[in-house]
Amino acid sequence: MKKIFSAIVLFFLLLSTTTLFAKIYFVNSAYTGSTVNGNSWATPFKKLDDAIAAATDGDEIWVAKGTYTAPTYKSASGYFINNSLSIYGGFAGTETSIYARNLTLNTTVLQAAGSNGSYQIVIK
Repeated sequence: MKKIFSAIVLFFLLLSTTTLFAKIYFVNSAYTGSTVNGNSWATPFKKLDDAIAAATDGDEIWVAKGTYTAPTYKSASGYFINNSLSIYGGFAGTETSIYARNLTLNTTVLQAAGSNGSYQIVIK
């Protein structure tokens, strides 16, 4: 019984550690400042693909309203992400909570380069 309890505690400890180290990256294509590191709304990345490149497993990317054009890799255009990365749009660019975003007022559009809307944009 003690071994089972220890295993359960270890499992939840490991699970909570991955969330403790998860990071939020911020993206705003309308940002005009010179410091660009994605660490806050005050210094966001201007391109979504820069945030995707910086992010690791379990991280979140918050994307401000605007249109973001996916880069082209070889013959495919799209954002290539891993399965454990979360990307959220609908932000004005000042929120401190994911629940404060407004998808209706702050439309975030992802499009492929030269796209007419018929391409796959996010590729996992």
